[in-house]
Amino acid sequence: MKANNKASILVVDDNDSNLNILEKLLGEEYQILRANSANEAFDILLENNKNRIQLIFLDVMMPEMNGIEFCKKIRREYDDPYVKIIFVTAKSYTADMLEGYEAGCDDYITKPINLYQVRAKAEVFTQFYQSETQLKDINNNLQLEVESKTKELLRKETLTAIGIQTAQIVHDLQSPLQVISLSHFMLKNELGDHKAVKSLQNGIDSLGDIITTILQAGKDFSEERKQIDLKNLIELAVSRYRTLTDTSKITFRTSLESPINILGNKIHFQQIFDNFLKNSVEAISEEQNEGVISINHQSDGNYEIISIEDNGPGISEAIQRKVFKPFFTTKDGNTEIDGGTGLGLSSCKRMIEAYGGNISLDQNKNTGCRFIIKIPSSNTINA
Repeated sequence: MKANNKASILVVDDNDSNLNILEKLLGEEYQILRANSANEAFDILLENNKNRIQLIFLDVMMPEMNGIEFCKKIRREYDDPYVKIIFVTAKSYTADMLEGYEAGCDDYITKPINLYQVRAKAEVFTQFYQSETQLKDINNNLQLEVESKTKELLRKETLTAIGIQTAQIVHDLQSPLQVISLSHFMLKNELGDHKAVKSLQNGIDSLGDIITTILQAGKDFSEERKQIDLKNLIELAVSRYRTLTDTSKITFRTSLESPINILGNKIHFQQIFDNFLKNSVEAISEEQNEGVISINHQSDGNYEIISIEDNGPGISEAIQRKVFKPFFTTKDGNTEIDGGTGLGLSSCKRMIEAYGGNISLDQNKNTGCRFIIKIPSSNTINA
C-alpha cells in the first residue's frame, strides 16, 4: 500500500505501552494517529477532515471519559457516521459487549492483544468504511445527475433524449455497483450477519431500487399492479432516513395499522415516501431544538389515508398554491430558488393520481407542514 493512500486509524488509550503495541502492529500498512484521552482523540477527529479517520481502536477503561461514553459522543457529535469503532478491553462478558454495541461500537478485541486478530479486523473494517462511503458518494452523484438531466431535458420536452440519458446513467453505474457488491460478498464471508454487512446490503439494495425506478419511469402505471403493504414500505423508508440523519435532532414517529394493503407498483411508492421524508428532513432547520416527523394512517373503508407531518418552519400561503407545480422549488419553505428541479412533489402527485388517489396540503396548520395522501384500498378495488 502506497504511503499517500494509507487508511488512517486512530488508537486511543491512556497507556503508552498499549499505544506502542498497536502502532507497531499496524504502522506499516496504515497511518496511525495516537491519543491518550477521549478529549485529545476528539480533537484529532475534528482536525482530520481531508484524510478522514476510517477506524478507531478505543480502550474502554480510561480516566475522565471512558470508552463507552466517548463512543456515544462520537456517534452523537461527529459528522462522519461511517467511522468504525472497535473497543479494546480486558472484559469479555456478554453484558459488557452489549453495552458497547448499544453505545455504537462495531466490534471488540480483548486483551492481551492478538497480532492476527488486530490486523484482520483493521483490514475488514477499513474495507467496510471505504465501501460504505463510496456507496454514499455514488448515491449522491446519481441523485444530482438525475436531477440535472431531468431538469434540462424536461424543460426542452425531449422525452426521447431522457430515455437515452437515463440509460447512460444506469450503464455507468454498473461497474462501481459490481465492485461494491463483490466487496460485500467478501465481507459477508468474513463476518456473516454482522450489522455492518447488513447495512452495506441495504445500501446496495437502495441503489438498485433507484436504477429500477429510472427504468420504470416510462411504463404505464396500470402494468404489473400487485397487492403491496404500505406499512412495510413506510417503515423501510423511515429506517433508511434514521441512518442518514442526526437522530439527536430529528425524531421519527409512526402510527400505522397493519397491514395497509393497496394495489400498485412497490417501486413507485418507495419513491413517493422517500420524496416526502427527504422534504421533511430538509425543512427542519438546524437551529431547531427538536425536529419531529410524524407519519400516521387511518382508513375510511374506501381509501388508505396517510399523513406526513413535520414541525419545521412551514409553508407560506402564497407558496402553498405552487408546491405541486413542475419546476417550482423552495428554500426554507418560503423562498423560491433555482437550485433544485422542483419535480419531487409534482412527480408524487402525478403518480398518486394515476393510482386513483389524491394528495393535499393541510392549509389549516399554523406551524410545520402536513401532507395528506389518499390511496384506494385493495379491498375497494377488488370489490
